[in-house]
Amino acid sequence: NTLLVGDFLLVNKFVYGAKSPDWVGVPFTRNSQWGIPLGLKLPEAWQFRLPSVMQPQPKDILVFKYPRNPKLEYIKRCIAIGEQM
Repeated sequence: NTLLVGDFLLVNKFVYGAKSPDWVGVPFTRNSQWGIPLGLKLPEAWQFRLPSVMQPQPKDILVFKYPRNPKLEYIKRCIAIGEQM
């Protein structure tokens, strides 16, 4: 039950409330190796989150941006929620 390098993970971001895009531009150029993004970062006032359909449950796998470096995505398993901690 471990993810290895090269493994694929299908993620449904809509059930927990998908976030609107924060950048609009040419696909695959935002983090390009040349360092020249061909697009614009949208103002935070234009960004929103869709309502969630369900809440995370224990043993669910969650994918989120690492707070200290938003370019990294973390994959973690939920072990407890609410009063279970």
